[in-house]
Amino acid sequence: MRILLIEDKAEYLDTFITEIEKQYVVDVAYNTIEGSYLSSVNDYDVIVVDTGLPDVDPVSLCKDARSSKIESPILLLADKTNFEYKVESLEAGADALMYKPINVKELSAQVGALIRRSNKLSTQTIDVKNFKLDLCNKSVFYLGQPISLRRKEYDILEYLVVNINKTVSKEKLLEHVWSEGIYMESNTLEVHVRNLRLVLKRFYAEELIVTLRGYGYRIES
Repeated sequence: MRILLIEDKAEYLDTFITEIEKQYVVDVAYNTIEGSYLSSVNDYDVIVVDTGLPDVDPVSLCKDARSSKIESPILLLADKTNFEYKVESLEAGADALMYKPINVKELSAQVGALIRRSNKLSTQTIDVKNFKLDLCNKSVFYLGQPISLRRKEYDILEYLVVNINKTVSKEKLLEHVWSEGIYMESNTLEVHVRNLRLVLKRFYAEELIVTLRGYGYRIES
């Protein structure tokens, strides 16, 4: 297992590397130019980025990584805690955020969780009603035809399909798709589900996502 840490602060470097090197090989980049190069020539299980670096625009960094087909989970170490910043970073391609001050053991645990989730999804595809979800490449097909979804639409669909034949509460969906600790407008999830349904109905006339009022959403096999 190999981790890329983009960080220039010695206090984080020393303590984090001491902890994480018990389990993983760690490469360190001291700026985003070096980090971008290393991530382009190596396959990393997780990329950890301190958003406080002078040259870091986390949204652009995540977008550039995803547009370059870098699929490694990205964990941002952030100073800001506001809702808009977190949503923008996640929608740009980040997989998780942690807020400073960073607890090193929690950081190590978060890295491990991202690796486990990535490994679990890396070789899986799921088929339901002529739809195929490629969990590794985050893509959806209907009878072999690719379907273009926004990131949050895909995340909602994936979570419902992974929990097929189970009713998923709105709270669980919000927690999974937008992560914990974020305040969301009451209709945010409903808007994304409505948009997802509109896309799916171009390919499949029936209602794939069922609403159970007062309980949540469900997809039947």
